[in-house]
Amino acid sequence: MIVRGRQLKWRQGRGLASTPSHRGAGLGTGMQGTGRRGDDGFGLVESLIALGLLVVIVVATYLAMYGTLEETAHARQRVAATELAEQWLDKIAQLPLSTLQGYIGHNVVLTPSPVTIVGTAFNASAHLEWSGEGSSPSLCLSGNPPQVITATVTVNWNVSISLAETTVINPPYGTAVPTDGWVSVQITGSSGSHAPMGVNAVVVGINDGPHGAITNYSPDDTGCVYQQEPPGTYTVTLSSPPGGPQFIDGQENPNPSTSATVVAGLASFTSFHYDEAATVNFAASSGSPAATGMPVAVGNGQLIPLPWRTIVPAGSSATSMALYPYPSGYEVWYGDCPAEQPATPTEVATAPGATASAMVTGLADLPLQVTGPGSTPMPGATATATVQDAGNGCPADTFGLTTASMSAGLAISDTSVIPETYSVTVTDPGNHQHTTLTAVVSATGVTVGGTTYPTGTPVPVSAP
Repeated sequence: MIVRGRQLKWRQGRGLASTPSHRGAGLGTGMQGTGRRGDDGFGLVESLIALGLLVVIVVATYLAMYGTLEETAHARQRVAATELAEQWLDKIAQLPLSTLQGYIGHNVVLTPSPVTIVGTAFNASAHLEWSGEGSSPSLCLSGNPPQVITATVTVNWNVSISLAETTVINPPYGTAVPTDGWVSVQITGSSGSHAPMGVNAVVVGINDGPHGAITNYSPDDTGCVYQQEPPGTYTVTLSSPPGGPQFIDGQENPNPSTSATVVAGLASFTSFHYDEAATVNFAASSGSPAATGMPVAVGNGQLIPLPWRTIVPAGSSATSMALYPYPSGYEVWYGDCPAEQPATPTEVATAPGATASAMVTGLADLPLQVTGPGSTPMPGATATATVQDAGNGCPADTFGLTTASMSAGLAISDTSVIPETYSVTVTDPGNHQHTTLTAVVSATGVTVGGTTYPTGTPVPVSAP
């Protein structure tokens, strides 16, 4: 028996359909075609899904390409930044030491205006530090040979992106001359361990021999000047910053100097204790007016060769003086020789740039009652007192005593002086004749010709 089946045909636009090989024949009417009727093609849902997939694929492809391009751009920028940093490191390594010292401890702008490379603006800055050991490394304290410098150049771009390159700069610095050596100048403040405040403004002058030209340098933050020089003998001198404040060294010298001998390949080390001066105002604590022209001395154990120094010479009218700000301060007294130092001098504290006052003790009264012919008072008489103490090595200083003035019917000259032996000269204001006497002045009174006048009792002086 032959069974006639259906032939399957593909019809364009309609999919797979069945066509009876003989109308009405077959296995039954239930075997009909499976083709769609009334909604041929893709529906709306299928189209939206296909479109969404296409969008996802396109966006993913774009993001992948954009990321790749951005990474490439960043890589180019980092390469350019690295090359710029290395160029600056090469330039810095060739700089002279005087310039490198100015960079130590500072962030130095290398590009005042941005440098544009492959369309990107870059800014560069440098930071240098001594690579020595310790809390405050300094080239001047590093010994021979000198220590190295760590230099870091940082390049910034696109506001927040940066790259840093670091190198080590070995001595000799800049353009080296094999036969040269170095002059090392280290400035330390009154603390004894650190450079003083404002040390960068101190002027360090170095000259070649007594008649050589002076070249001035500025210390770095550690108080160091380290200068390459040919072999020879040099003079190093310190000066206060132009326009102030005043600096002074530990021996009360405002312009200290020393010599340095340079040998090829080695450093000649010099050091100074130099700091901003303290100002000390002084006045006599006695009730009587102080004699004019009296010297003033100060004492401190770090003064050499003697632990005291005359800071106001005899004959001066100064009432203040600049002193090195020793943390231990000073003893202050009137006088200019050891014999005139009192048992308990006045003490005063000092600090850099500060002002202190000293009410100086240790003076004694020298009252004179001056009369003329007939024992009449002689107001207007003038008097001087000259030290007569050569045995103790004290200079023959002359001080001015107060002019005699009327008090309770007497012509009195009352003056505070240094306890000493004096030659006192009284001058008649009328005929200008002089009367001279020897007076030994002490804290308990005045002795003249074997007679002691207790403190407060005037010494009678009769003018011819």
